[in-house]
Amino acid sequence: MPFTVSLVWDIRSFKQPVATRSGVPTLYPSTNAIFSPDNKYVVTGAAGTEQGDYGGLLFMSRENLEVVKQLDVGATPVVVQWHPKINQVRSSLVTVRSLNKQRRLL
Repeated sequence: MPFTVSLVWDIRSFKQPVATRSGVPTLYPSTNAIFSPDNKYVVTGAAGTEQGDYGGLLFMSRENLEVVKQLDVGATPVVVQWHPKINQVRSSLVTVRSLNKQRRLL
């Protein structure tokens, strides 16, 4: 399971990031990170670190990428969206099952 580094950049200066966060487990290269409608938070999906663990949504402060809130969900969040008018967060979730369980089902 690869770990990613999340970066926040200032478009006026690309020489160094404003903030970095490592140790966010992901299973898919298409996992995204978004800003909240008020630009106070960065939200991304994180996978469980061990087999059987739940994934979750990480709400991080935009300034330093410290986790403000972690919302556990029953699967791995891949794509996160935050609707600005109704203030709801939605995510596509992927459940990963072991190959042994899939073989037993066949």
